Amino acid sequence: MSKFNGNQVLSFVVYAVMLTLALTFVFGSLVYPGRLRLVPLVIGIPTVLLLVYIILMDINPKLFSLARNKGEDGTEAGAPSEPSVNSGQWQRVITIYGWIVGFFIGVFIFGFYIA
Repeated sequence: MSKFNGNQVLSFVVYAVMLTLALTFVFGSLVYPGRLRLVPLVIGIPTVLLLVYIILMDINPKLFSLARNKGEDGTEAGAPSEPSVNSGQWQRVITIYGWIVGFFIGVFIFGFYIA
């Protein structure tokens, strides 16, 4: 029997593709002169580090057991036994999406200076 299931293999492949893209951006930015390389490096280096961390946690979760938040009984703290969704939570989600859509519409109509 395999140690990894299909979802773990798929997530590993997605993380590997994302890591390849991030490394391409980081190494590609090294040929830019001066301050032009600043933004790709500021965005790319933390992305690469976090993707490496995620891949290592997927490969060996015991290695990073301190990173998980454990409760007193050894289970994951903060994880509810049954997910419960009430209408108040959906109302907040819809409100947030409304503000995001409204912002983009405002930028499209008025431009960045007014929005």
